[in-house]
Amino acid sequence: MIQSLFKRSGQLVHIVFSENAIRMVELRSLEPLDIKQVQFYELPDGIIERGRVEDAETLETILEQCVRDWKIKNKKVQFTVPDPFVIVRQLELKENLSDQEIHGYLYMELGNRIQIPFEDPVFDFVKLPGDEKKEIVIFASPVDIVSSYRDLLDKVHLEPLTADITPLALYRYYDHTGTLDQKDHLMFIHMESHQLTISVFHDGFPLFMRPIALEETTEFEELYSEIEKIMRFYRYSVLQDDGEISSIYLSGDHAEIQDFHDGLNAETTVRVEKPSKTREFERLLDHDIRGFEVAIGLSLKEGIR
Repeated sequence: MIQSLFKRSGQLVHIVFSENAIRMVELRSLEPLDIKQVQFYELPDGIIERGRVEDAETLETILEQCVRDWKIKNKKVQFTVPDPFVIVRQLELKENLSDQEIHGYLYMELGNRIQIPFEDPVFDFVKLPGDEKKEIVIFASPVDIVSSYRDLLDKVHLEPLTADITPLALYRYYDHTGTLDQKDHLMFIHMESHQLTISVFHDGFPLFMRPIALEETTEFEELYSEIEKIMRFYRYSVLQDDGEISSIYLSGDHAEIQDFHDGLNAETTVRVEKPSKTREFERLLDHDIRGFEVAIGLSLKEGIR
């Protein structure tokens, strides 16, 4: 997604940071998919909180050890920007502009006429299909957050290549398993111990994203209610009652994700799907696939090999 802060070289690994773990996937080949290694390191509490690195010194020490143990020194890496610091926004331009003109326009207007909840964004965009090609989707994150992870990776002798976002990685994962119909309106829910991230896709493009912080006191009923609100908003405000979300895809490593899945299935008329344990992934992974959906989806990113 965001490439302007990065350099290119060497072999490629894929790293996902969360509050409780570092996950890494390395491929031998993309076609056919051949996973060389999958690695997991459980993080102590307080190292990363709400996506922000709070103890950079300890995280650097841990990651240095991981780089040695996983034998990935000097490899280039792509990683995901923490969900709380990602904005996905659909925007209609007044006229058809070139990519360079759009970039200049966004550089001037993000944070001014185009309101976002932080200063100094790093951003990317994609044009949506259409005859006039005036609609775009913007991805933006605070430059200090992206730089904090980039600098960390640099310090441990990795070479940051690109920063991506969780929804796009999840979409690639499910698309690879062959369970998606791109023409449908699809909701993705990724549930970790401290966060629930909701996104909506249509025609392969993310049109909506919302991360929700999870506290110890958060009740599932509150989350079900919020999901229903988002589904209604998307149907009536975004689609103008001309369509609705047809499928929900649930992933993540939350300890009670099965209970959450069962409850959500009971609350909504939309079928809730869980990650497919394809023969391919079962054969290639010794780990429980839960929690690795994002890292695997990140490794499926095209056009960088």
